[in-house]
Amino acid sequence: MTNTSTITGSIQAKGDIYYAVLRLPTDSGKTKQKWISTKIHVNAKTKRQRETNRRDAERSLASIIDDYKEKSILQSDELFLNCLANWIEREKEYVRPNTWDAYDGCYRVHIKPYFSKPKLKKLTIAEITPMHIQGYIDAKRKDGQSVNSIKHHMRVLNGTFKDAMKFNLIPFNPCDRVNMPKLKKHVGKAYTAEQAKQLLKVIKGDPLEPAIMLGLFLGLRKSECLGLRWEDVDFENDLVHIRNTVVRSNCGIIEKEQTKSEAGKRDLHLMPALKTYLLDWRERREEMRELIGDCYVENNHVCCWINGRPLEPSYPSHHFPRILKNNNLPKITFHELRHTAGSPLINAGEDAKRVQEYLGHQDVSTTLNIYTHLTPAVKRETGNLMNSLLEDD
Repeated sequence: MTNTSTITGSIQAKGDIYYAVLRLPTDSGKTKQKWISTKIHVNAKTKRQRETNRRDAERSLASIIDDYKEKSILQSDELFLNCLANWIEREKEYVRPNTWDAYDGCYRVHIKPYFSKPKLKKLTIAEITPMHIQGYIDAKRKDGQSVNSIKHHMRVLNGTFKDAMKFNLIPFNPCDRVNMPKLKKHVGKAYTAEQAKQLLKVIKGDPLEPAIMLGLFLGLRKSECLGLRWEDVDFENDLVHIRNTVVRSNCGIIEKEQTKSEAGKRDLHLMPALKTYLLDWRERREEMRELIGDCYVENNHVCCWINGRPLEPSYPSHHFPRILKNNNLPKITFHELRHTAGSPLINAGEDAKRVQEYLGHQDVSTTLNIYTHLTPAVKRETGNLMNSLLEDD
């Protein structure tokens, strides 16, 4: 840390303005000059006024030096771009692979190119102001970036400046002093019971059928559908244990023995309609294993191709819209199958806490949190209600 007691300065006239010229120690032990305008004029009509201006400039210098000392500003030679890169690299150790991929993508595709412009690339972390950050936000909005995307960019910038504050490189976080565009409230779509029944009819035999069934009946996330293994399905006790996920990162496909959050780990009731389907699907898999022999890909996941090959994590997002379009069904995303699973329960007067745990929401406010926990009996009741709402007449 720089010894702020060694910060000194003097008054210098430049043109008709007095400047406070600070001599600031750097991390390397050298001294760096910084010129700051006092906005006080050198010239005046009378000698007395000129002397007064000089004294005012001296007082301004003292105030500026005190300000630097109070804020413990380190005059680091570290470039802002280097601080960004260092933060990205450090975060790799603390966040999940897909989260880090998102951070790295924001940095490489958006933030780094913008701050690599000639007028910005040589700025140190201490020289970045709220105006620079506001300029970035405004530029990205002009480029057509959504408010949600910019919020992701701001996580990277905010994290970098928080680190800089922790190391006493800057006195405040410039991200705290910008105007963020307002995010429009997203209202998730959901199918009606009739639309859900129509979807169940058109997906028969489709490679995505198992994942759609799990999303529609149990409200599983895409990563949870792809991560579900046969040992997680307890046919004897009619339970489905949600414990694993499959995601794609820059490192490839990653199978994780964890869910999106701790609340994502849950046990759901295996309702009769879904149980019948899964037993039939497992039997068809066994038949295919015997039919193609050595060409079968040994895989214990519920969701896969008929030959056992795992589904690519991006496949549901790409293929599901095609299913809907080809069958003239209303457009929803694969993730909105979760809304379809939860909406009938809410509409039927189901307790919000039951729905929260059914869907594995971490933030209780997402489903109007009530501070209770699902018992096995309640899980069974919730599952049976979902089954009755989606089961064919």
